[in-house]
Amino acid sequence: MRRLSAICLPIPALLFAAGCQLAAAPSPLREGPPVLRVLQVKYGNTLSGIAARYRIPGGVQAIVELNGLDDPDYLVTHRGLLLPDGPGTRELPVHRPSRPAGDTFRACASARHWTAPAREDIPSCMRGSCTHLGVRAVCLCGVPDDVDREDDEIAAGLHLSETGSVWRFLPVDPWMGGDDLFAVTDADLDGDGRVETVVAVTEAMTNGMGVTTSRVAVFRSFDDPPMRFNADDWGSDAIVEATGRAGCDLLVSEWPPDLDHPLDGPGTYFAGRRWRYGDGEIRPAGPPVIRRYRSGFEDERLGDWADWSPAKWLSSAEAENWPTDPSVPSADGAPRMGRIAEVRLSDRNRRWAAPTLMVLADGHAEPDPFQLWGLAGGGGPPSPNTRLGDAGTGAVFPSDYVPADPVAAWTGRSVRIEDWAEPWRNARTVWLGSPREGGAEER
Repeated sequence: MRRLSAICLPIPALLFAAGCQLAAAPSPLREGPPVLRVLQVKYGNTLSGIAARYRIPGGVQAIVELNGLDDPDYLVTHRGLLLPDGPGTRELPVHRPSRPAGDTFRACASARHWTAPAREDIPSCMRGSCTHLGVRAVCLCGVPDDVDREDDEIAAGLHLSETGSVWRFLPVDPWMGGDDLFAVTDADLDGDGRVETVVAVTEAMTNGMGVTTSRVAVFRSFDDPPMRFNADDWGSDAIVEATGRAGCDLLVSEWPPDLDHPLDGPGTYFAGRRWRYGDGEIRPAGPPVIRRYRSGFEDERLGDWADWSPAKWLSSAEAENWPTDPSVPSADGAPRMGRIAEVRLSDRNRRWAAPTLMVLADGHAEPDPFQLWGLAGGGGPPSPNTRLGDAGTGAVFPSDYVPADPVAAWTGRSVRIEDWAEPWRNARTVWLGSPREGGAEER
């Protein structure tokens, strides 16, 4: 008699009674986007030559379709060309597409802009303008070009008062000696219910594109030292809505030199990053966002000449997240490791000075001075242009960044120092790590 094998029926009770087991249905495989390679086009390259050299399946037509080329006979040198991954293209770098920015920067609704500066008489000032909010006042004393700016009798710079009677002074050098080239905004930056005051003074403007550089200071009170940094094309919408918390963030922008896009090639780019303020310091709160300066962007920017709009510019569909900080290139040579033994401030003005970092390098008995901003003074000799970076995140702080209390913020921090060369000057990046965890080695 032939033994019959058990038949499993699709009824749960019968399945368990018969000791049958159901195999899980295989789930469909989720395929990610295909791996692509990038070839930098050189003079003399042709699509037919590239297809043959890199053994591209489908030949010229496959490259045309992959890159959306209108004219297969027209290639732009130094631009990137996407090629499919395969045995013939493995020597080329993998294309890591930058993502659309996705972060729409919106001007912070709770920010309160003070009135535009108006001409007023200021003691010891030849030409000054002020803005007021209640009893508080911010004034700027400018120096005409035909006047000696080193004259100690002229109090050129910012004059600030919480009460209208007791004044604090910070030296700044407004562009062309202008006394009305500043703006003041109150905003709750750290979300604690108290407003900080942001004062931005235009200190320079380039020829050609007319890029402005502003010295920006953030005050908890005019009686306390401010946190400060530089920003390019600072505008009224640079104080933006915070993400995931109450308060406002700072959108700090610049025009980084020599940015080389893997597909679009080298060009002029506008870049910005969201920064979060707290306890007199800032920390990165988002990735770098870049936008290439094409003709449409140029027209948009010129239309905003009266008040730059960096938040609007970087919220464009043309903006994209950038995987690394665009402010510095790769280092030249091996980095130097050490820690900050001391932070020195200029005795001439301890409230608005370029600090000198006294760095004790590994294996050295005495610390070496690193003057920030590439200027002489503060106890150190002239040095290359220095940018500070956060070793834990790889974010480079805004140009000329100094926290409200640099001695407390930086003393004892571990550092990694990287030197690199620009076409017209030497420069370095000092990556700040943790005094406890040695974070400068992590990046």
